[in-house]
Amino acid sequence: MVITARVGTGLVKRILVDTGADSNIMFRNVFDALGLRDADLSTHQHGVIGLGDHFIKPDGVISLPVSVGQAQGRRSVMAEFVVLRDSTAYNIILGRKTINDVEAIINTKLLVMKFVTDDRSIGSIRGDLKTAVACDNASLSLRKKSKEASGVFLADLDARIDDKPRPEPEGDLEKFRVGDMEEKFTFVNRNLSQELKGPLVEMIRANGDLFAWTPADMPGIDPNVMSHHLAVKTEARPVAQRRRKMSRERAEEVAKQTASLLEAGFIRELDYSTWLSNIVLVKKHGMRLNPLKCAFAMEVGKFLGFMITQRGVEANPEKCQAILQMKSPSCVKDVQRLAGRLTSLSHFLRASAAKALPFFNLMRKGIAFEWTPACKEAFKHFKEILATPPVLEKPKAREPLYLYLAITREALATVLIREEGRAQQPVYFVSRALQGAEIRYSKLKKLALALLTISRRLKQYFQGHRIVVRTDQGIRQVLQKPDLAGRMMTWSIELSQYDIRYEPRQAIKAQAMADFLVEITGEPTEETGRRWRLHVDGASNQTSGGAGIILESPTGVIYEQSIKFEFPVSNNQAEYEALIGGLALATEVGATRLEICNDSQVVTSQVNVSYQARDSLLQKYLEKVKDLSRKFKEVTIHHVPRKRNTRADLLSKLTSTKPGEGNRSLIQGMMKEPVVTLHLSKLSPSWLDPITDFLENDKLPDNEKDAKKLRRDATRYAIIQGQLFRKGFNQPLLKCLHPDQTDYVLREVHEGCCGHHIGGKALARKLFRAGYYWPSMMADSKEFVRKCVKCQENANFHRAPSSELSLLTSSRPFLQWGVNLLGPFPVGPGQVKYLIVAIDYYTKWIEAEPLASISSSNCRKFMWKQVITRFGIPKAVISDNGTQFTDKKFTEFLTGLGIKQRFSSVEHPQTNGQVESANKIILLGLKKRLDNKKGAWADELASVLWSYRTTEQSSTKETPFRLTYGLDAVIPVEIGEPSPRLLLKGVEEAVEKDLIDEAREMAHLAETALKQRMALRYNAKALKRKFEANDLILRRNDIGLPTPGEGKLAANWEGPYRVKEVIDKGAYKLEKLNGKEIPRTWNADNLRRFYS
Repeated sequence: MVITARVGTGLVKRILVDTGADSNIMFRNVFDALGLRDADLSTHQHGVIGLGDHFIKPDGVISLPVSVGQAQGRRSVMAEFVVLRDSTAYNIILGRKTINDVEAIINTKLLVMKFVTDDRSIGSIRGDLKTAVACDNASLSLRKKSKEASGVFLADLDARIDDKPRPEPEGDLEKFRVGDMEEKFTFVNRNLSQELKGPLVEMIRANGDLFAWTPADMPGIDPNVMSHHLAVKTEARPVAQRRRKMSRERAEEVAKQTASLLEAGFIRELDYSTWLSNIVLVKKHGMRLNPLKCAFAMEVGKFLGFMITQRGVEANPEKCQAILQMKSPSCVKDVQRLAGRLTSLSHFLRASAAKALPFFNLMRKGIAFEWTPACKEAFKHFKEILATPPVLEKPKAREPLYLYLAITREALATVLIREEGRAQQPVYFVSRALQGAEIRYSKLKKLALALLTISRRLKQYFQGHRIVVRTDQGIRQVLQKPDLAGRMMTWSIELSQYDIRYEPRQAIKAQAMADFLVEITGEPTEETGRRWRLHVDGASNQTSGGAGIILESPTGVIYEQSIKFEFPVSNNQAEYEALIGGLALATEVGATRLEICNDSQVVTSQVNVSYQARDSLLQKYLEKVKDLSRKFKEVTIHHVPRKRNTRADLLSKLTSTKPGEGNRSLIQGMMKEPVVTLHLSKLSPSWLDPITDFLENDKLPDNEKDAKKLRRDATRYAIIQGQLFRKGFNQPLLKCLHPDQTDYVLREVHEGCCGHHIGGKALARKLFRAGYYWPSMMADSKEFVRKCVKCQENANFHRAPSSELSLLTSSRPFLQWGVNLLGPFPVGPGQVKYLIVAIDYYTKWIEAEPLASISSSNCRKFMWKQVITRFGIPKAVISDNGTQFTDKKFTEFLTGLGIKQRFSSVEHPQTNGQVESANKIILLGLKKRLDNKKGAWADELASVLWSYRTTEQSSTKETPFRLTYGLDAVIPVEIGEPSPRLLLKGVEEAVEKDLIDEAREMAHLAETALKQRMALRYNAKALKRKFEANDLILRRNDIGLPTPGEGKLAANWEGPYRVKEVIDKGAYKLEKLNGKEIPRTWNADNLRRFYS
């Protein structure tokens, strides 16, 4: 995981978070870029092994501050870095010690590191994927160069490729003598016939010099191949070399090889006082066979846990028997053991991942163990396969291999096969369960992922052979599209390095391949070949239209039909008529599985439920298609380009056709009326009927008064071509609309392509100017706009208060406190950047304390130290809905002391207005006292608080200090210029304290009177909005975090929600429409009624 963090005084990118590293590493280029000096380094006693396993001596050690995260979600710690001079793609490597110091948890899958911030909240930082990939590629390149430069590794000394284990012979072995002594022997297959065994043994004895019985039997190296000498000048003074240090594994290998060479007499030991040259590792030359590891003419061999026979690669019988003898698992450990055994045999199991999904679900954390019927079925399935496991073939060099892909919702499976004549044999089975977002991939994307997975798993096959992918899906077209983006483009580039061809899937020749496709798709593969293919297309003009239908049977017989419509049709109607005709033809010929191809995007999308059919006529056609489709076992419809549907398109436009030849049957038809007709229902009675009857038939109501009114109103109307019009003043004629037609007109003008959700009056006026009329036009327009969801969600916020002012008073000092948090401020001494404020509602006494972090524990300490231990236990504490105050421990702390905790409504600070006012006073005082040194705000806090406490308040006409302590405090000016009370020695302090109760009562009465006068002015502006239980409401959308990706275009209101409980004084409890309760109370100022 690669991140960016602040180290020392600079912002450093490309920092590798390595949980496998014990120390923090800083490379020299970063050390110099940060402006650090060698004098800042301290000595480091130990060495470090670099990328090429070579020893690196550090320049030293330095301690620097490290900060991860941003703004409030930041964590800073001191970290010790070892400074190295080495080539790497990273700037810094953070080890386990620093990761533990920041209390971090890393999710490498999501590239997220979460940690505890300085204020004890949870912060997170995301890794940079592009930078990580670039650094990883650069590191691999540097490591390769480092390996080449550092010499030959231990793996180079072994003749085996890539350190693979040697094959082990299986079967009865017979020992026979090769040389002239009993100790010189090797092995041959005991069951080999004597006719073959005799000549083979004689041939091996004749070539006995190929075996090395002791190290001394190894031949020497020709000096023309290699010789070792010291490149020294005889006239130069010898200089001793520094001994080269090696890793423990290298040192052991050097000691082992040196002992063998000494025993063989290839080298001899000389005593030098100093080192002249270092021992190096070289590749072996002139090898001989080890007779103890040879076995000739064996029929079976075990290699990498598999059985190698003449038939091919077979599963190890012991591993198969271990699963066959297992009982049904009874706990998660047994399931894990079963999964491990199945994994070792996975490439012999067809679609193992898809079948093992019940096992994977049992191994998830937090899932109770239950051996379900699905688990029993899967366990039984694997036992049946392993009773007779398949034999995997070994491909021949350069021959093409064939690949079949199959997918399900949660797994993918592939099989690589080789063909020899008409026979198909499996080479490898690969399957994998899909995880996370992979499950939501489209079908083609899953197929591409399956191809990518097997190309990575079987890279050696893809590099050495041409791979032919057999599939009926358009995976080739998708991967070769020029406008690919994201991971599909990355996959396409990665797959382009191989020789991959694509061809349609043909009939499955081998039973193993058929079983594979049955297991992954759940249906017999033979049915795939029995699908009928139907191509349809419709055409229309102003007077008529036509349909072209091509039906192809699985055996290749083609039915062609051309239908002419003798009635006018629209283009979409013609497409549906052609589709219905094709389904009818398929029913007549007895098709059960049908694949339909059509070039109409509208029709195919409506049938596949991708589009919604809004037109009433097309809805009828869609219902007819669904009814006909139920007669088939399977019907699939695909949209194809017009160029792939040219024959059907041609037939739809034909007026005359000729009989077909061979196995083609051509049908010509004619339709005089459409399959589906739309019958319009009679309009309901409306205000139009009396006027129309009077103008057309001189029909009047029986009531004389109504008849007189109708005659007068009818003069304003006229009937033109059967349509009623009203004579207007601005418009000559206004079309009169039936009530059933008004909804469409209102909706189209209000929210159609030319509408932008205008108001009710503007909507009515716009309809009037467009030439429409009905009597209740204005009222209907206002009602329509009032119920419009978009208009309600984007309505303006309320300005006037929704309820009357609620007075909040206290009957005695220190009975009720308000508490709140203020900040963040610039970081001050002691890393403080927040302020917690508390105020008494009676005396207006303020207590405040700077904090480094606003945690619940700090709030508890403040309340205990600054409020309770100084002024006693209050009756109630009022706060907002901050997490510090709603914390369980803070609530239990207050409850344990018998203190009631009250919360203000969400985003309604007026509920706790006293402390909000105190916050403004403190903030304004700090701003005026500070100049450019904003970090000194904590030092100036005491002066601001003293000034406030000794200042008379307008609400009480007294100072908070006198109401608290019974007399006024002596302020500094009275010392500099003595005040009258100090000069004349006025009333004694004891007398003032005796009179303080009367002063407090007067202050309380003055405050109450002031609040009542304010309430009168406030209530005069209020527009009361009350809600009842179960009312639907909308909530302000600017509360809390903004909706990602919307910005300025976010709606003003969100919802709807339901009122669950009416609290009091404009406060409500809300719930979602599904019944889930919304936390906290909500004030009516933030709510709006929802009309539906």
